[in-house]
Amino acid sequence: MTDISARRSIPNGEISRSETELLVQLAKRGSTIVEIGSNIGVHAIPLAQAIGDTGALIAFEPQRILHQMLCANIAPNGLFNVRTHQKGAGAVKSTTRIPLLDYAASEKFGGISLSDRHDGETVEVIWSVTVRQNIVTGHRRLLDPRNVRHGWGTWEGAME
Repeated sequence: MTDISARRSIPNGEISRSETELLVQLAKRGSTIVEIGSNIGVHAIPLAQAIGDTGALIAFEPQRILHQMLCANIAPNGLFNVRTHQKGAGAVKSTTRIPLLDYAASEKFGGISLSDRHDGETVEVIWSVTVRQNIVTGHRRLLDPRNVRHGWGTWEGAME
């Protein structure tokens, strides 16, 4: 990956190779994986490669610019098993606003909460249960716990 976010994240230790390797080991060929908060695809790309053409990776990234970078990183890797959505996920279906950020500045962009805001771009927040109900039953599900830092609302609807 050659985009600004990846170049700034790697030296700061924010992208953990061991974390990615662990997630890839847990992913089984043919699995369906949902990643909420996919950012630019640091985990999505190796996971999609690990599950192969018979699997499906459903990636959610609410920030428009990061979603565009995610798509730009998926396309040249020929990952036709990935479906991306520029949406957030939460305990209730709603909309929220994503602040307008300067993505050329050296900031962290993955830690934006989907709480009520009055400024920025409007984005749809889907109910987590909707994600769970649309996954083919019988396939292993691997959910990314990194997003718990934003509160249990993301997973509240998805818990069984």
